[in-house]
Amino acid sequence: MRLRAFFFACLAVLSLSVLTLRAEDVTLKITIWASDEGLSLEQKIFTRFEETHPGIKIKVVYIPWANYNDKLLTMVVANTPPDLMWIQIDKFPYFASRDVLVDLDPLIDQDPEGADMRKTIFSGGLQFCAWKGKQYALPRDCCCWFIAYNKDLFDKEGLPYPQETWTRDDYVRIAQRLTKKDQNGLYTQFGSWWYDWAEVMASNGGNLFDPNTHEAKITSPEVIEAMQWCADLSKKYHVAPRDRESNAFGGDLFQSQRVAMNFAGPWMFSTYQKNCKFKWDIVNLPAGKAGLHQYFMGLPIGISRQTEHPKEAWEFLRYLCWDKEAQSMQAQIGLATPSRKDLAYGDVFVKQPAAPPHIGLYIKAMDQYAGARMYTTNWNELMSTLQPKIDLLFLEENNQTAEQLMNEILPKFSRKLKKSFLY
Repeated sequence: MRLRAFFFACLAVLSLSVLTLRAEDVTLKITIWASDEGLSLEQKIFTRFEETHPGIKIKVVYIPWANYNDKLLTMVVANTPPDLMWIQIDKFPYFASRDVLVDLDPLIDQDPEGADMRKTIFSGGLQFCAWKGKQYALPRDCCCWFIAYNKDLFDKEGLPYPQETWTRDDYVRIAQRLTKKDQNGLYTQFGSWWYDWAEVMASNGGNLFDPNTHEAKITSPEVIEAMQWCADLSKKYHVAPRDRESNAFGGDLFQSQRVAMNFAGPWMFSTYQKNCKFKWDIVNLPAGKAGLHQYFMGLPIGISRQTEHPKEAWEFLRYLCWDKEAQSMQAQIGLATPSRKDLAYGDVFVKQPAAPPHIGLYIKAMDQYAGARMYTTNWNELMSTLQPKIDLLFLEENNQTAEQLMNEILPKFSRKLKKSFLY
């Protein structure tokens, strides 16, 4: 009898040992970057995944943003990639084109909720995670730009607040009304701050290249006008501060009420709530020649083709980018927007403590006006040619126009562009 009891006791201990080993059986490595606040949240999400998925452990490899891509590339080349990887959005084509990432389409199609994923995740998010018609990543979060504005300064000037249907002409007109000088002719307040020329290009219906013919389009009217308009905000209209004026003021000019309208993203909600001593709100970017259109941004996460645990890696990716619990946890901090439209429109995001009154216009812009920007496999190489000329365009002492500067680099840009379509 004692021998039998001893046998079952040993069997029970052995069973517990096996369960313990199985719980530690699979460890998934994921590379990320994040702020201190974001890193703390990510760890909470990863811990919750481990609690709800016994047998899978998550090992986080934190890499600072500045050298993230170089470090990730080194890991891939050395055949020691992570199982899952955050991907900088402009670097996604590089990794997708080089057989680094798992094609997720079969996994999505086999998933019981796969059809719902394709319908519920923001279409722009799926677009920037796709390459040549295949889904190589999923968006963990999404966002787009908007204009934040100082309601107190609008009220003081007797100006109505910007509306969804406003245009870039409206933007300049309003900025002119909100730009002020003192009795000595020195500027004390500006209507605008910086503005991304690429977003103006999008609203013009332009692009840096034609994806079908592979022709460079940096000298097209849509691109030239976009660059020149942004430069003219400070150089022609002087409704935005020039470099020396920004340096003289110092700090965040929107929060210090030196500028009335600011080009911003949702990661600023909590900062504005904490630091702005005035009433503020947001509105979608103004319409351009092609109407209301802007770029969709976000965080692609992919699975390495070299992972030894594809089933578990898919479970983890699915949890991060689709599971309501994980998406809700991520939304509560307000740094970015859930990739699920139902949660983005829901209370967990819309009623976050830092939400501005018209947060709905921001979500509507992502849902209806925003699309994925086209990047290339050698984006950094293209930008190394383009960016110095754009920087020159914005210099106060520069007299060359956007058209002149773009024509100077067109041959070189075209040669580099052709290289990007070899993959």
